[in-house]
Amino acid sequence: MQISITILCPDCQSSRVKRNGKKSTKKQNYLCKDCGRQFIGDHALSYKGCHSRLTQKILLMLVRGIGIRDIAALNKIRDRVKLTPVTTTNKDELRKAIWHERRLELAFEHDRWFDLVRTGEAEAVMQAHGKPFVKGKHELFPIPNQQLIELPDLGQNPNW
Repeated sequence: MQISITILCPDCQSSRVKRNGKKSTKKQNYLCKDCGRQFIGDHALSYKGCHSRLTQKILLMLVRGIGIRDIAALNKIRDRVKLTPVTTTNKDELRKAIWHERRLELAFEHDRWFDLVRTGEAEAVMQAHGKPFVKGKHELFPIPNQQLIELPDLGQNPNW
C-alpha cells in the first residue's frame, strides 16, 4: 500500500508548498509559494492512498447504479488478492457482493457500523448477534455533556 500526504495551503488551497524550518514547538513550518502564507504542518493535511481507493470505487458504483465497467473494476480488485471474479449481473445480488467486498477489504478500519446504519441493516445485524438496538436511538451517538454545556442551543440527539 502506498501512502502519500499532500500539504495544502489553508488560504489558497495550493499544493505549491515548501518546508520553511521548524517552530520552537518542534513542529514543521511551511511556506506557500503562491500566496506567501506561513503555517504549521498540523493544518491542511489530507490523507490519500488508503484502501486502494476502494471506498470511492464502491460509492461511485452505488451512485451510478452499477454497470459492466463497475463489475470489471470490482473483479480487478478481487483478482489482485486471488479471489474468484463476480459473475452475476443481477443488480441486487451485485450490490450485496459489493457490500460484502467492502466489509472484507475494510475490516478493522471501523467503517462497518456506519455502513450498517447507512444501508439500514444495523438493527437486523445487531439482533442477529443478540445485541441491543433501539431504532431511532442507536443510529446516532450521544453528544458529550461538555459540548452540551458549551453550546446549550445544540440539544441532545433523540432518545439519549
